[in-house]
Amino acid sequence: MNLFRKSLIARIVALLMAISLMALSSITVSVVVAERTQGDAAALNVAGSLRMQTWRIASTLQSYVHSSDELREDEKQRLLQMIGGFEQRLYNPELLNAIPFARGDSTRLQHQWIEQIWRRQMTQELNLYTAGLAGEERLPGTLRQLESLVNDIDQMVHLLEKSTEHKVELLKFLHIIGLLITLVILVVAIVDIRNHLIKPLHQLVELAKQATRHNFSVRSGVTGKDELSQLGQAFDQMAEELSVSYSSLEARVRDKTAELERSHKALEILHDTSRSIYEGGGDMCRNALPMLKKLETLLSIGPIKLYLTSDEMAASIPVLDTQTPDRPGYCRNLECDICISTEDPEATGRCRTHQQKMHFAVRAGNRKLGSMEVWYPFGRQLSERGRRLLETLADQLATAVYLQNRMAELQQVSLLEERTVIARELHDSLAQSLSYLKIQVARLQKLHESEGVSEAEQVVVDELRTGLNSAYRQLRELLTTFRLKLDKPGLHQAILQTIDEFSAKAGFHIELDYNLPMHLLNPNEEIHVLQIIREALANTFKHAQASEVQVLIDYAAGQVSVRVRDNGVGLKDGRVPDQHYGMVIMRDRSLTLGGSLQVANHTAGGVEVWLDFIPSAASGGQASGQQHVMSEPVAVNKESQ
Repeated sequence: MNLFRKSLIARIVALLMAISLMALSSITVSVVVAERTQGDAAALNVAGSLRMQTWRIASTLQSYVHSSDELREDEKQRLLQMIGGFEQRLYNPELLNAIPFARGDSTRLQHQWIEQIWRRQMTQELNLYTAGLAGEERLPGTLRQLESLVNDIDQMVHLLEKSTEHKVELLKFLHIIGLLITLVILVVAIVDIRNHLIKPLHQLVELAKQATRHNFSVRSGVTGKDELSQLGQAFDQMAEELSVSYSSLEARVRDKTAELERSHKALEILHDTSRSIYEGGGDMCRNALPMLKKLETLLSIGPIKLYLTSDEMAASIPVLDTQTPDRPGYCRNLECDICISTEDPEATGRCRTHQQKMHFAVRAGNRKLGSMEVWYPFGRQLSERGRRLLETLADQLATAVYLQNRMAELQQVSLLEERTVIARELHDSLAQSLSYLKIQVARLQKLHESEGVSEAEQVVVDELRTGLNSAYRQLRELLTTFRLKLDKPGLHQAILQTIDEFSAKAGFHIELDYNLPMHLLNPNEEIHVLQIIREALANTFKHAQASEVQVLIDYAAGQVSVRVRDNGVGLKDGRVPDQHYGMVIMRDRSLTLGGSLQVANHTAGGVEVWLDFIPSAASGGQASGQQHVMSEPVAVNKESQ
């Protein structure tokens, strides 16, 4: 009992078990009573058939007594059959099983009485008739005995019906008792759950609602020793402690709020700068510069400049300047003028002679990515808050630059892996097909030489062979480009390896002057530029007989310029052969880039290949940057021919 007082769960479990026990008891009683009444219907049918069989015996007996001598034997047999049918029904197992086994049971006594009358009286009486010892004069008495037997059988049928009704009434009574007990248990359970579960829960919910409104003065008022009572007392204690803590915290929050409001505006600018850098793509100038101008206004500083270091270039590269009188050379968007300042530096007090600068390292871990240069007036010291803000800004710029570089490197690595797969597929399919076509053209030419053909046919065969050789060479050159083993991804590394390759072939060093900002060209533009340089160097190696070769790559005023110069024999008559397939393909690549290609003799001797185009990063993505790297031309179009 102590457990039930202390545990709500134990009480609920006990009530559920009691209800389950009552349900199980009701089912068991129903099964037992149903089992006991299972043969009652069949027994009633058998008892009723006894009554019917008695009347049949009486009828057959009359027919037998009044029958003629010719029919007497048949009637006798019918009478014997009726007597046997009665005995069979009297001792039928269904009837015997339905009669209670108790000795003093009235049904059993009645059955024994009928059995005794049948054996001692009726059997002997009927045997007198079948033996021919009784006649018509004895028939009325016999019929009265049979009628008395029918009355006894009716009494037994009535007793069987009462027994069945008694069993049904007993089942009904037991069900009513079980239902009443179950209802009592349910009422007790509902009262207990209402008093010890629902009410305490409502009180605890109300306490929680008041706590969300910062009202810790409300108490649950739950008493008792069960689980919810303990929970309510714990809530009361917690509310008391929270009331004390909340009062002290409110005072501390007011002090902190005043302090945070003083730094809110600076943090807003820093947040906007960070979001603009990370969400705006790779254009540092366009994304970060508007926020930096706001920071200059807030801290009364400026201009702010950002320089990045690169493995591709020895000196630091300027990538951002918040105030410049002219368009910087690194500018990629010629339509943007947010960094160009039209104000007079003397009037604004931002003349270099009246300012001093401070450098902040742009560093990601132990790797220095560049520096941020901040100018501010002479005689003024940056506050500690302003210095920390600028340091945080430098860290955010470093993170943005590092992530941008890593994404570009990963993209280049993925592109190199894709190119390796493409090269393998081209080698296994198109290269084999071109080799087969070259062999077939050679066989065709030998066949024509042996049989003799017209000059026009020979010209066609020669052009076909020349075209196949050029296509095969271009394909091999493309496979060589795709299979370049680069230590680092990027155009600069690929060009360096190309320079080393052709320097080894030519026997002298090829000079390279590379001045492209990082990540200026997309992968499609890079592969076209690399292929044009390789084709120009291949032509120089084959035809120029040069001892000096220069490759110049520069970016200025939003345009990329590529120069390949040599001091060789130059072009005959200063003209490029119309049917030179390499030149045709280089022109196709330049058109794909949206630029122009010029090939001419240099004034100092030799040949100069000159490529100019505006990269997609500087033209808003309307140039070659929209094309896929797989769109490289590997064949000559008819119009160019």
